[in-house]
Amino acid sequence: MHPRRGSKLLTLTVFVMALVMLGGGVFAWTHLRGSGGPTAGNAAEKAAGVAEATDTYSLGAFLVNLGSADGTLRYLQAEISIVASGGAKAEATSAEGGHGADGGQAEEEPQLPAATQRYARDVAIEVLSAQSFEGLRAQGDRSKLKGVLQEELDAALEDYTVSEVLFTAFVMQ
Repeated sequence: MHPRRGSKLLTLTVFVMALVMLGGGVFAWTHLRGSGGPTAGNAAEKAAGVAEATDTYSLGAFLVNLGSADGTLRYLQAEISIVASGGAKAEATSAEGGHGADGGQAEEEPQLPAATQRYARDVAIEVLSAQSFEGLRAQGDRSKLKGVLQEELDAALEDYTVSEVLFTAFVMQ
């Protein structure tokens, strides 16, 4: 009876090890595989916006005229960046490819393609110049302005999903 008992234990051990290896293989296949092409899982993640990484793009500095209730000339100087996902990464990279082109310094902020940058700046200028000096004096109205800019830029930039607008400088006079 002893040999038979050892045989059952050996069979059970082999069976458990096979299940563990099968489970590990399934885990590795579903979680660690590269994105070699579109699959049902990747398409669902993309549709939900989960798989796309976001980058911060600077739109630069703006100087626009603001309307004023008393007719005084008022100005807004602002620097704007957007947090966005999408777009062609190859287009957004620097034109100076190659290794060591930056002299060993840290990577620069990603740039929107030139045509997209011009279009985004135009939309931002239209939204900013439609504001009034009195309306922007309140902090809550600046937050509303960010929301309007985010909606307008998201609608205008077809290849990108704009999730946030950042004011890196905001001065009114």
